[in-house]
Amino acid sequence: MSRERVQMYIRGKLRSASAKRIALLAAAALVPVFPATASAGANDGPQCSNGNLCVWSDVDYGGSFKGEYPDSLAGNWVAGEFPMYSAKNKFGNRRVQLQAWNTPWIRCLDPGEVDPDMVMMRSFKIGAPGSRC
Repeated sequence: MSRERVQMYIRGKLRSASAKRIALLAAAALVPVFPATASAGANDGPQCSNGNLCVWSDVDYGGSFKGEYPDSLAGNWVAGEFPMYSAKNKFGNRRVQLQAWNTPWIRCLDPGEVDPDMVMMRSFKIGAPGSRC
């Protein structure tokens, strides 16, 4: 299915937020790796301590769960404790990669970048000092 048809399907047929997330996961195969577009300060939402990765269980930094992870976890893929829909990279000098659920799709956040509305992510990897997307 072409990207345009996927976009038309998402816009025209899907109504619920969970169904949109499922369709976006299907569309993820069209774009396997991409950089973050939001920067720190844009829809910055709730606080996240400097020197950490913060993730939330819903879009716009909401939901029942929040995880805050330090740089001591750097270098390895870590399974999230819950599905992650928004994130903040509050590291000053490390990238963060997030992997989508059941796909090879990777979301990359440079130091200081945020994403208030991701598709469902399942794991993350904190980069080495100086790493960028």
